[in-house]
Amino acid sequence: MGELVNQYKKARGLPMLKILIYDSPGKLEADLGKVESDAYLLDLMLPGMSGIDLAKKIRKHDGCNPIIFISPSSRGVRGASGVYAIRYFVRPFELYDLLDDTLKPTAGKKDGVYSLNTAEGRQSIRFGEIMYVERIAQAIVVTTAGGRAYESVTLRESFASKVKPLLEDARFMQTHVSYLVNMNAIELYQKHQIIMQNGRVIPISRKYLPAVKEKYDAYCM
Repeated sequence: MGELVNQYKKARGLPMLKILIYDSPGKLEADLGKVESDAYLLDLMLPGMSGIDLAKKIRKHDGCNPIIFISPSSRGVRGASGVYAIRYFVRPFELYDLLDDTLKPTAGKKDGVYSLNTAEGRQSIRFGEIMYVERIAQAIVVTTAGGRAYESVTLRESFASKVKPLLEDARFMQTHVSYLVNMNAIELYQKHQIIMQNGRVIPISRKYLPAVKEKYDAYCM
């Protein structure tokens, strides 16, 4: 698998793409919290630990970035839904298409950092850690995959203006005049609402319905 990903790296001309290969789940677990990864490719069958159990450990450190399960059979895939894996592939599969879809928001560039003025001081939040942003009264609240909520000081600008840097990133979309979500952190998309990975329900207003559907469909293709 590592060799196939290296071939993909060369074929797509992505010299900045760094590939970490682990021969046991324990070694990857030991690096969690130390190494930031844009995506994880896991086999469902691993020595000493199932791929799903390892994914649960990953989710404690990284709540948003994609997990892709690769398995020689479809058995066991059902239990993977609880760790928000974006896709499941049974060998043989088209690896290049998979990686194109998974890495398109991040390949070849460093993740952005969102700045927010709070009562505790200026906070810098990595784009990939943001699950959703909402306006509450005269402040905005940024909720991260780690479960932390950052509340801004009183806003002196519009919500749209404040989240503009996030909307320039392909992962984010606005669903309402007061809500913006990271599409990587969506658990379930419904017609008038979105359920995030932490269970939070985000409304989709009538005004944004067509744009949300178009952007979400394009992102998930």
